[in-house]
Amino acid sequence: MATTTFTPSMLRGAGTRGIPEIPAGSSYPYLLDIDGASDNIRGAWSLRKLSSTYTGDCCIIHSGSSGQYSTSIGFNSDNYIDTQSILDFVSPGNGTARVGTWYDQSGQGADLVQATNSNRMPIIASNNFYTSGSFIYLSEAGRQQMLASFTQINNGDPRTIFSVHNHESSNANKVWNLLRNAGVVNQYLTSNSNGEIQLYDRDSTPTKISGSAQFDLSSFNATTAIMQAGPDETAVYYKGAKIFSSTNRILGYAFRFQTPDSTSSTNNSDAVEYILYADAKTSIRAAIESNINNYYNLP
Repeated sequence: MATTTFTPSMLRGAGTRGIPEIPAGSSYPYLLDIDGASDNIRGAWSLRKLSSTYTGDCCIIHSGSSGQYSTSIGFNSDNYIDTQSILDFVSPGNGTARVGTWYDQSGQGADLVQATNSNRMPIIASNNFYTSGSFIYLSEAGRQQMLASFTQINNGDPRTIFSVHNHESSNANKVWNLLRNAGVVNQYLTSNSNGEIQLYDRDSTPTKISGSAQFDLSSFNATTAIMQAGPDETAVYYKGAKIFSSTNRILGYAFRFQTPDSTSSTNNSDAVEYILYADAKTSIRAAIESNINNYYNLP
């Protein structure tokens, strides 16, 4: 796993993160301010601020042997997770913290939570943030999933998930899960042992659609899954292009969104950003992907 010491000395002036491509403050467009991007939303979790109207924090982090010390972490003036506040919190101890709650920015109240400290995703270790380039991620590091409290999508209804994630190996890596009920996975995005991207449905008989496209191991990955019941098209997009699709889908009830679970693989993807909708975001897919790719400097 990659770690980088990320301190205030690396910042490019007040409120910026040393990334020339990204203007400081609110001059960078908020993703959820795109016309239609807040319609039928079920959850939005990110280490950047996604909406100009969101006034809450980014997450709650925990330190100590059992996570007994905790604090809420907001956003800095660049609308990115407040790294200085994290460093201030962990520096008196061992410089390590895990995320116990990742706040939902959609207004739906679907916060991602992991109650067991040893299963929480670390964000910093020994005063080193987990990073790819200059961007932070929540490390999978063999930890278990974070589970949203409630992200209901009705049986047969379409759904869309935009995700930004980090892959550390070409082995099988889960990206996200949609649960039909407690502990039962309905759909999930993953890669196989060759790193090839796959989308699974498990509502009745497990089925998959896949192609030859592989996740990048040198930078963040951004994928879009637009899932619709047949005869409408289910498709996965990667780097702005449709990489595979199917019109033979059965979509079941989706009760909860879940980050990758460590019980299925020891090489799950690291978490950066997820946005979940209860409709097919076909008409604004390109606009949302453009916002994501421009922000994270992806091809």
